[in-house]
Amino acid sequence: MFGCRTMQIISNEQKVSRVLGVVFFFFVVMWCPFFITNVLLVVNGLAHCSGEIKDFSLCKSDKNLGGKDESCV
Repeated sequence: MFGCRTMQIISNEQKVSRVLGVVFFFFVVMWCPFFITNVLLVVNGLAHCSGEIKDFSLCKSDKNLGGKDESCV
């Protein structure tokens, strides 16, 4: 009686572990480009954003606020 029950619990724990492993793997894979880009920017000495990136971020924030930035047009 106890043997069958413990085998079912172990089986369920293995399935949960496998699902969590897959979720964690995809989380890491999806965030890799972000982390790699930031590390490369720092390593290459480009920690300061270029003008294009600054203009894009300003443009994005101004559009979200309802304003219009001339450099974005």
